[in-house]
This record gives sequence, C-alpha cells and structure tokens, in this order.
Amino acid sequence: MPPRTDRRTFLSAAASSAASLSLAATRGANAADDAPAAVPLRPVRFGVSTYSFWQFRAEPAPIEDCIDQAARMGFDGVEILQVQMGDDQSNARLQRLKSRAHAHGLALMGFSTHQGFVNPDKNVRDDNVAKTLNSIDIAYRLGIPTMRINTGRWGTSKNFDELMANKGIEPNLPGHTDEEGFGWVIESINGVRIDEKRSLENQLANLNYRVAVELEVRDGAGVASRIKLDPSTRPEADFEWDYQPEVAPEAANEPAAEPAAEPAEGKSQVGTIQIPISDVKNKAFAIVPSNYSQKVPHGLLVLFGDAGSLDQSKWAAAWEPFAREHRWIIAVAQSSDEKGWSFEEVEVGMRMQTWLARTYSIDRRRIAVGGFDSGAILAYITAAQFPELFRGVWLSNPKAPRGLRINPSEPFKAASYFVNSSDKGVDAFVERIRKNGYSVQRQGSDLDSSKLVEAPLLLPVQRWLRLLEAY
Repeated sequence: MPPRTDRRTFLSAAASSAASLSLAATRGANAADDAPAAVPLRPVRFGVSTYSFWQFRAEPAPIEDCIDQAARMGFDGVEILQVQMGDDQSNARLQRLKSRAHAHGLALMGFSTHQGFVNPDKNVRDDNVAKTLNSIDIAYRLGIPTMRINTGRWGTSKNFDELMANKGIEPNLPGHTDEEGFGWVIESINGVRIDEKRSLENQLANLNYRVAVELEVRDGAGVASRIKLDPSTRPEADFEWDYQPEVAPEAANEPAAEPAAEPAEGKSQVGTIQIPISDVKNKAFAIVPSNYSQKVPHGLLVLFGDAGSLDQSKWAAAWEPFAREHRWIIAVAQSSDEKGWSFEEVEVGMRMQTWLARTYSIDRRRIAVGGFDSGAILAYITAAQFPELFRGVWLSNPKAPRGLRINPSEPFKAASYFVNSSDKGVDAFVERIRKNGYSVQRQGSDLDSSKLVEAPLLLPVQRWLRLLEAY
C-alpha cells in the first residue's frame, strides 16, 4: 500500500508542480516567440434526448419530468421528442417548458420530429410537409435552434421488429424504384422558399389593377402559355355573400324580422371621426369610408402621424378613395409635442386599435401599423410587441437608433415591411430587417403630410396594403 499523504504535503507538491510547469512554459515561449497562441479549450457539453427517459413498457415520461431528471443528472441541454409531448402543444405549454428548462440552466438544443416523404401519393407528401412546417413553428416558439426530421421509409415491413431484424433494409413498394423515393424526399424537403413565394405575390400586388396584363406560364415540361389578365377590385356582391350569417333550416321560411337598430357607440359613423383615447394629450382621428358596412370586415391601418398638428381634411382627401374602394379604415394619431414623438407615447397606437376593433368590423388579416419620422420607431416597437396582431409595418422616413433590436421573424406570421426614405443611411436598417427574415419593400422617396395628396407617392403604399391579405 502506498504511504498516506496528508493535505499539507499534497498542496505543497501541487504548488511545486504548477511552478515547474509555468517555468517550462515560459522557456518554451522565449524559444519560439512567433508560435501561435494556444486556444483555450472549451469544456465539452453534454445533452440528452427526452427519448432516453421513455419507459417503453409504460406511459411515456412527460417532457416536464424529463427536463427535471436531465438537470438532476447534470446534463447541459435537452432534445425534445415531439411525439412525447402529447396532445397539448399550445403556446402556453411551450412557454412553460422553456421557462422550466431556463430555471434549471438547461438549453433546449434540439427538436426531434417524425414525418415521411417516401410515398407515391403527393397528397400524403404534402400533408407531411405541412406537419414539418408546424414542427418548425413549435421549435421557434421553444427557442430551439436545430430540428431533426425523418425522410421516411417504404413502409413494407410488417412491424418495427421485422425492420430491425432486416437491419433497417426493406423492399420497395411494388412498381417503384429507389430513384423515385429519393426524388420525393428531395422535392418535399427543398419545397418552395417562403420568401420566393412572397416575392411573386409582391410583383402581382404591385401591378396596376386598372391595366390589363399578360403572364407567361410554363408547365412541368417547359411548354409556355400566355394568359391575359384583366384585374379588377373584388365585386361588392362577393363581399356580401362571403359574410352572410348562416340561417337555420327551420328559420328559412319564417317571415323576415324587422331590421335591427344600429348598435350604439357610434358604429354607424362614417367619414372623419374622432377617436377617444382618454387620459393622454394626444389627439386621434379615423377615416371610415362612406360605404362602410358592419357585414364586411375592413382592413385597419394605425398611423403615428408626423410631428405637430395634422390637417384632417388633407388626410381624408388622400385616403378616403382607397378606403372606400378596398374597404380600409385609416386611423391617425398626432404627437402631444409639436417637436416630435416620445417613447412614452407608444401605447397610443394600441389604444386606437383596441377602440376601433370594438367599434367597427375589422379584418384581422389586414391590420397594419405605421409612422412618420420619430413616429416610425413607435410603429416598429408596437409591431414588435404584438407580432401576432400586425401583418404589416410602414416606416416613413424612419429615424432608427443604431442599436435598435430586430427580433427574428416567426414562420408564417412575420410582418411585411414597407420602408420609404430618401436617406441612404436607412438602407443598413432595411438590410437588418431583411436578414432577420422579413419581406421588405423599399422606396427611395420621402412622404409627409404636406405630400399626402400626391398620388404617385402614396400609390406604392396602398398597393402594398392590398397585398397583406395574401399573407
């Protein structure tokens, strides 16, 4: 048995060894001053999948328990197996899972999903593509940066045990080749990029709908056909038909009831109306089209106007024709200080939106927020705080702080941006928006209240607003 070493002797020996190593390192450095500096080693981090806690002979372990167990075992991160989550994949639960992992100091570093694209039926493959896109959305909400997907298999094995007995090799579906299977998988995973789809929608939306156009369309074999389109606004009858309430069969033959009185709280008011926003100094008004109908949901544009008092008649002249033709309500607030907006006034936009949504019929697919100069930044902050509400953000001559944070876009719910300014310094801000996954239209012209009635400047904004329904 080796002699017993007390703590004092051990510490003395350790100190001597450290000093020797330090001297040796110094000599080595003097002998080769031009040698590259050593890169400090990063500690290895270990993660575990919730799959590892699955009890195959019992019910799957809840994800919450897996996170707790991973923390007790000293892991640094957790990969979540989606099928282990059960039916409750609501955003409320996702945020609780994220909070639970954060409390343990664990990273949610992976999301393992199940799908299969090896199927001759395109409808089946498309269903699996949609399933995968939903998984991407869940991973985003959990803050998970990586996701595993399955390409699928032929499905000709009787069961999983037979598949394992054959070492994962199974016969093809009758009449189909491996090359076909690879093609289905590649097509499903590559798909069509969302931004390419939006780019096409941008181009179509910016066509002049009063002028006939020709499109060239190619089929799968590359054969071209030309199609002539005669665009127009949607007929009024279509709107009325879309939103007719359903009538129960037993009530169909009953005599028509007397028309109901218009609801209170000014729901029937049209034209330029004043918006009550209570205990603030700001004033706000809305332009409600003269053909407003409670049966037809309208788009809503909430604007932080440029500094100072606003000429309401000039705003109405600029926006009423568009609002009447395309069913929009335009709401405008003015700053309390004639010199400009302050950050404390950011709540004004949501107060306007809330009152109008309670008072008028609003189409949730077409809600946008915008602002001029310093008001543009308040519009941006409002959209960032409520990404699920605003589908479009219009920034006119924005004065963006250099360190302004831009949140990454959310799949299928990212706002579309329209930015106009003659200042080239805005380009860097626009590029940051693009790099975070947002669709952006850029105009190199200024636009303020004094130029509102100049149609050439306003038309691109109005065309962009018409596109929001497509997202």
